[in-house]
Amino acid sequence: MEAMTDTDVLIVGGGPVGLFLGCLLARQGVDFRVVEARADPHSHSRSIGIHPTSLELMSETGLADGLIQKGIAVQAGIAFGNRRRLGTLSFHTCPGSYRFILSIPQYQTEAVIAKGFSEIAPAALERGERAIQIEESGDRLDVELESGTRVSARFVVGADGSTSTVRRLAGAGWSGKQYPDSYIMGDFEDDTGLGPVACVFLARAGLVESFPLPGGVRRWVARTDSFLENPEPGDVAELVADRTTFRLSVGTCTMSSGFRTSSYTADKMAVGRIILVGDAAHVISPIGGQGMNLGWMDAVDAANVLSAVVQNPESREAIFHAYHARRKRAVKIVNRRAEFNMWMGRAHPASAVKHLLTWALLHSPIKRHFANQFSMRGIEPSS
Repeated sequence: MEAMTDTDVLIVGGGPVGLFLGCLLARQGVDFRVVEARADPHSHSRSIGIHPTSLELMSETGLADGLIQKGIAVQAGIAFGNRRRLGTLSFHTCPGSYRFILSIPQYQTEAVIAKGFSEIAPAALERGERAIQIEESGDRLDVELESGTRVSARFVVGADGSTSTVRRLAGAGWSGKQYPDSYIMGDFEDDTGLGPVACVFLARAGLVESFPLPGGVRRWVARTDSFLENPEPGDVAELVADRTTFRLSVGTCTMSSGFRTSSYTADKMAVGRIILVGDAAHVISPIGGQGMNLGWMDAVDAANVLSAVVQNPESREAIFHAYHARRKRAVKIVNRRAEFNMWMGRAHPASAVKHLLTWALLHSPIKRHFANQFSMRGIEPSS
């Protein structure tokens, strides 16, 4: 077998989290490699929200400006009860430099990160390659790739998604649950006149969310009574018409899909010389748009941890244990927020109570607290 150059850290998975981790390690002077199974980047736009905390992290690697140039700064969200306006949640009161949520399709986000990565570490990424076996070899890990080549690494990071091979090979475990909530969504031409504002409709029949996207497009997400994997644009438009005052032009739809919601977490975020980040470590309900952002927080934490253990290998066990504890705590907080978002969006005979509660919250000083929650304050990674 052909032996590849030894490295301190092998990142398995070159998506937006794995590549961002690579950017961070390069800045800290840690030797690393990235292998990614996909020959080409994703072209879908499922994840669209980048929170202020993530933009702050991205600014440290020079990526924030490129993302902001391509996205739309959503500075407020309007809540409706059925068709009646309940109030507005503004992010202007949030701390930090970025007082908005950036709306940008995931493929554009990944392109910006990949460009930044190629400028920092142009030779560190190998596409079309996947890890199939990991074996301990003294104080290193011997990683066999599908092509038959091997990588000798001091540490391995699993950033290879929810079906993570690294997680399975590490024996890290995977537990959680499926929620009863399912949704359909679609991207349509935006003729609402709402501008750069998000909307949430707490309709009696179920939630509808709406977010502006670049290029004069708006995304609509609607809760369904049962899972519909491949909805037609008309299915989305019908639910939106039933629950809001807006009528969508079906012929302008560029994407429609359905999804279920679930919550799964690795039982161990760090095993031996292996740590997990992003979807390999946790799957979060997408309602609230916090999953990928939490993955970037993992990456910052992981970069600091890996830099420390590369310099001081004897400290690995204690440092990795602390990493596990911090990430588990962050996942717990984010899951709790996502579950609240889903509960608010469920159809309920007493929906008027939810509307009254929402109106009261949005007309009191406590709304600043909710703005901070929705912008993922309080779970920033350890420095």
